[in-house]
Amino acid sequence: MIYRHGDVILQSIEKLPKSGQITTQVCLAEGEATGHHHMLTCEDGIDVVLEAKEILFKIESPGTLTHQEHDLITIDPGIYRVSREQEFDHFARTAKRVVD
Repeated sequence: MIYRHGDVILQSIEKLPKSGQITTQVCLAEGEATGHHHMLTCEDGIDVVLEAKEILFKIESPGTLTHQEHDLITIDPGIYRVSREQEFDHFARTAKRVVD
């Protein structure tokens, strides 16, 4: 299962490497230029693991993902890895994260 919400991509993974902080709301990405943010909310709890600059999370009931410029989407229960869209400069042969 893959979700895309603006420049944020959620990809389902097999398992969480360890249990992390339990919360009901987590910012998955914050815009460097605009200050907008992708906020995941799940009233039944989100198990969040920050590992090597990566966000992994588990939800056991549907969650909602919001952003000031995108429609709200519902995320199915599961375990996910959060990544950001990248753009590739073919001339410089470099990739960089898209800046919001």
